[in-house]
Amino acid sequence: MAVGLRVAIAGCGAIAGGYDEASGFAHAYTHAGAVRRHPRFDLVAVAEPREDRRAAFRKAWNVPVAHATVGAMLDQGPFDLLCICVPDAHHGSVVRLALERGGARAILVEKPLAMTAEEAVALADRAADAGVSLYVNYNRRWDPLHERVRTWIADGGLGVLQGGIGHYVRGLRHNGTTMVQTLRRLLSREVRSVRAIRSEPSSLDGDLALDGVLEFSCGTAVWLQAADKAEYGHSVFEIDLMGNRGRVRLHDNGYQVEVSQTAEYRRYPGFRELVRWPELEATWPEGRMRETLLATLDEVADGLDRNVLSLSHARDACRDLRVVEALERSWRADGARCAPVVDSR
Repeated sequence: MAVGLRVAIAGCGAIAGGYDEASGFAHAYTHAGAVRRHPRFDLVAVAEPREDRRAAFRKAWNVPVAHATVGAMLDQGPFDLLCICVPDAHHGSVVRLALERGGARAILVEKPLAMTAEEAVALADRAADAGVSLYVNYNRRWDPLHERVRTWIADGGLGVLQGGIGHYVRGLRHNGTTMVQTLRRLLSREVRSVRAIRSEPSSLDGDLALDGVLEFSCGTAVWLQAADKAEYGHSVFEIDLMGNRGRVRLHDNGYQVEVSQTAEYRRYPGFRELVRWPELEATWPEGRMRETLLATLDEVADGLDRNVLSLSHARDACRDLRVVEALERSWRADGARCAPVVDSR
């Protein structure tokens, strides 16, 4: 049987394959799970410093070769795709190593792209110079339900946006960048300024649980609320947006949507209220978060087939980090309004 596009994975933790192993391989939430299910890709190598985990991963996913270091794995390349699933603090250094070694035609890295916007911009520039496509796994951008909400808002479904709130956990950089990315995409607007409200250490060591306000270019403010400031009790990633014509709420980690429209108030004549709109909800696609990595691989395969350089996701990730850094500056300045640095690219 012909070998497909060759994939290597750096790091053998939960998002690399562990989540799917725990479910008995019932889903494709992980990089290895998506590669196994995708008809175009084959997992040919992994790298993991922990010997016991490396051996378990290799057995679970039937990987031909497992290395103790990413460098040793890259020496066996080049690969068509390198998936980077190492801890957040090492994302940038592994991307840089791969670009220096010329070890992959395309790179897919978990969010955040790097720990600072400056490093992320440098990585995107280096990838451009090397002719290597650089993708960031912000999985909601590949989900059909989120895309339908985006187009509905763009078509005026909410009317004039009044505001909203996004709930997240596990750190401003780790999941907060995903929240910023998702809000920017749903609203089709850039963040003009930010204000930090409250911050404490999150349940993810070294990352902040920060509440704040994002003011978008349309003038609307959306609140961010970290749900793990005191203690990590549950996972949540929800977005609630309200306009003068209706309301949309993405919940259950993006699998479910609730849409409401305005109607004559049943109790107070002369006023209007929000009424659930199940007829519209029924016409929208279901949330496919369990399959977004498969859609990601579709995009990667298409780019490799056409030899098209893709850096738009990486550039977007740089903008998300600029927003996060503006929130941190605002926190250090006692909640003063701060504007994200604007890149010329």
